[in-house]
Amino acid sequence: MNKFLFLGCPLLLSGCTSLPVTMILDNDEQLIGGAKVIVFKRNATYSVTNTRNHLTCHGSFPYDAFSASKKEGKFTCSDGSKGRFIINGFPCKWSGQGIIEPDKPFKIYIGDFITPIL
Repeated sequence: MNKFLFLGCPLLLSGCTSLPVTMILDNDEQLIGGAKVIVFKRNATYSVTNTRNHLTCHGSFPYDAFSASKKEGKFTCSDGSKGRFIINGFPCKWSGQGIIEPDKPFKIYIGDFITPIL
C-alpha cells in the first residue's frame, strides 16, 4: 500500500523538485531552506540558513520513492561544524532528529508540514 502512495507526489512527474526544510535546535533557533530531490539519481541535497547569525548548512540524504525506511543524512556548516540525522517518512515528507557536533540536538522536517486552514 505504501508503495502506491507516492503516485500523488509531484516528484515522479518532474524527475526532480524542491521541498522546504526546517531544522529546529533545542534553544528554538531555526534554520530554514530547501531540499532538491533528484528522483532518478536516488539522492537529495539540501541547504538551510539561520537568518539571525547567517549560519548555513549543506548536506544530503538518500532518496528512494519505493521505500519508507529510515534514511541517514549528513551535513557541514559554514562555521566548520558537522552533523548527522535520521529521518523517516514517505517520498514527499520526512521528519527526524539529529546532532550537530559536538552535542547540539535538533529536529528536522523536510516537506510540507503546514496544513492550511480552510
